Amino acid sequence: MRTVYIILIFCSNLSLPLFSQELFPHNEPASNLPKHVLGIRLFDETYNEFGTQRNMTALRLMYGVSPKLSVYLTSTISNHHSKYLPSGLVTHTHSGNDTLYQTGTFQRGIHYPERFNGAHLFAKYRFFTDDGQNKHFRMAAYGEASYNKTAHDETEPELLDDNSGFGGGLIITYLIKHFAVSLTSGAIIPSSYSEVTPDFFGGQLHTTLGYGRALKYNLSFGYLLYPRKYKTYNETNVNVYME
Repeated sequence: MRTVYIILIFCSNLSLPLFSQELFPHNEPASNLPKHVLGIRLFDETYNEFGTQRNMTALRLMYGVSPKLSVYLTSTISNHHSKYLPSGLVTHTHSGNDTLYQTGTFQRGIHYPERFNGAHLFAKYRFFTDDGQNKHFRMAAYGEASYNKTAHDETEPELLDDNSGFGGGLIITYLIKHFAVSLTSGAIIPSSYSEVTPDFFGGQLHTTLGYGRALKYNLSFGYLLYPRKYKTYNETNVNVYME
């Protein structure tokens, strides 16, 4: 799935004005929260799947451990998946002494109730800083881990809402005056998902589903439209983004 976001954001910002347009909605910049600052972020994602509205709501707690280290803890609720894997996920037939397996064809747009999925832990350490007049270049390493009890029946790994597992990578951010660009690249190592459900004969069916490892990348652009020049630290910002 390839998605480009063009988003107009109105927000109040109490941080330094030089870094205000780095508040990317879907991508973390290499900058950090100030030391001992606690932040709270609530965000929502909605899309249409063959007439059914898929929704994810997330609550994120953010804390600046030091000027270079920030940690985030995020919990999510969504209606993306059922409680269990589809019954026709894998079917098999017998041909002599051989067993032939094939994956099922799944119907999209099925309604699922909202469910709590799990928690996602993210840590970011800024190891390089080159600051100048109205500009800076920064690099940070990040690591992430998640625990999600979600019956995710697709092969794409996603640690925030779908899969348990680990990941890590690099964030590079460049800011000059009102313009900022940030590149994130990394790897995802998802864990397998297991469940036990009743079978047709009154016993138990043990199912384990593995997911492939993946590389991910994200390129984000941000531009501060207003104010053109700051008078106070708590002025409302108007930013436009493309990710």
